Order: sequence, then C-alpha cells, then structure tokens
Amino acid sequence: MIKKSACIFVVLCCLAVQTFAQGSFGDALLAIVGDEVITALDVQMRSASGEKRLQQQFAGDELRKRIIALRKQILDDMIDRELVYLDFERLEAKIPQSFLQSRIDEIVKDTTGGNLKQFEERLFAEGLSMKDFKEKVTKDLAVELLLRERVTKGLQISDLHVDNYYRENPAELSTPARYRLGVIQLKKDGRYINRFDEVCKEVVDKIAQGTPFAELAKEYSDGANAADGGDQGWLSDINQRLVDAVSNMTKGQVTPTPVEFERSVYFVQLLDYEKGGVPELTPELREDIRKTLQKVEEKRRYDNYMRDLRMRFPVRRMDGND
Repeated sequence: MIKKSACIFVVLCCLAVQTFAQGSFGDALLAIVGDEVITALDVQMRSASGEKRLQQQFAGDELRKRIIALRKQILDDMIDRELVYLDFERLEAKIPQSFLQSRIDEIVKDTTGGNLKQFEERLFAEGLSMKDFKEKVTKDLAVELLLRERVTKGLQISDLHVDNYYRENPAELSTPARYRLGVIQLKKDGRYINRFDEVCKEVVDKIAQGTPFAELAKEYSDGANAADGGDQGWLSDINQRLVDAVSNMTKGQVTPTPVEFERSVYFVQLLDYEKGGVPELTPELREDIRKTLQKVEEKRRYDNYMRDLRMRFPVRRMDGND
C-alpha cells in the first residue's frame, strides 16, 4: 500500500512539472499544504492578468520563461499563504466579526458601489456563494493580520542604522556624473551637403552674436530633438570626447569649436551638470535609506517565519521545486 501511494505521488509530481514546463493548465496538483490542495487551475486564475501583460511585452521563448517564472512565484505565494493560515488556526485566533464585516462592506462598495444584491449576482456568476466569499475574506484577513504581527510589528529603523548604512555603502549610494546638453548636429552628407562649411560658419557667427542656442538648433540641426531646441535631456553615459569638450564649461556655455564625429559636427551647449558621487545625507535620502533597510528587515523576518512554518507544517510540492 505504501509502495502504491509513493508511485501515485511520483506520477502526480511528473504531471505537475510537465504542466509548468509546457505552459498548459488543468486540474494537475501542484502542492498540498496541510489538507489544502493547490491545483494548476488555481494558479492560472491568479496569474491570468499578469500573463496578459507579459504577452503584450514578450514573445517566443522569452515569453514562455517569464510566464513559468510568474506561475512559480504565484504558487510560492499561495503556499506561504496556506502556511500562515495554518499557523493562525494553530493559535486558535479569531477575526472580530465587526472587522470582518467592515472589510466585506469595503469590497462590496468598491465592486458594485455598495449594491449587495448585484454583488451576490456577480459571485453566483463566478460559481461562488456569499458563504464562500466570507470564508475567503476571513482567510485573507487572518493571513494579513498574522503577517503584520510576525513581520512588521515593532519594526523601527533608527537614525544610527541609517548613518551606518550611509557611511558603509558609498558604492551603492554613489551616482554617476550627469550632463544635460543642447546639441546642434550638422551632417556632412545631409541637407547642407553643397554648402556645409558655409553653414558651419553661419552657426559659429550667430552663436558669437548671442543668438539663442535653442533657436539655432530648431533652424539648423539635423539631429534628434531639434524641435525641442536640441535639448538631449539628462545623459550619464556619453562619449568621452564630449565629456572632455564640456568638462571645463559653465552652464549655458557653448563649445568654442564644434566637435567632429564621423560624418557630422556637433555644436554643444552645457545646459546643466551634476557631478555625481556620494550625495549629501539629506532628509529625503535619509528616508529612502530607512525604507530600504526596512524592506531588508521585513524580508529577513518573513523568510525566517516561513522557514519555521515549513518545519512545523507538512508541505508537498509536485512542480519540481521541493
């Protein structure tokens, strides 16, 4: 009997792995957590909207890989959720009826504007009763509250932790130098092919006369963003020759001679500049670091809690990721 059960379990595992690999769905078992069964169809229902977004961005093998990764993540999350609920039941905790009703009222309001009859009709169309819905909301609340208790409760990141992180992680906080450039590009084989040198001199003369650079870009430039006055926006990865050309310039200054690349010459204006490096520890950066450290600590607590639950409760996976 034991040997027969083991054979059945192996067959189920093989079917589940094949379900993920082929991207197909059905009633294949993917996991059993306690007495709760998770099927491929359960995963499909939760992944459908995410898969639709992926289909708009990717195709072929890349799409297949991303869909499989999405389904695996959803299965992981569903297993974690069942484990937390088992722990909630072990603690014999209860959801206050008033809290439950408040959450139900919120969902009904968001879904049908508070029309309970219409909401129940929607549930019926999905094959659910109001009893089923209440059980689901109860479970969701139980998981939410217990995770809050185990993962986020009492979590505080002190100023000392922030200061230490700032001091010890300069590489992570450092930003590259950025340049905001205005560019007039004249192509040697472009519209000025028959009078290229003459046009270059016109631009040089008009710059010397004080004609606004943006106006000249709109009139003369063959390059991108000519209609925007040649403004290229903020750039952090630019050719070293351009860096050398603008490194000693002040804001608003134009390169005294055009910079030549291949079949074009470029008149360049330095619109703005940020030197990069480790930024000053401003209140805004301090808050960003605090949020980063809080996420790290929350993940550590979550992982430790899940590890403890997996030791406490039985989990069987049939997707090849035991």
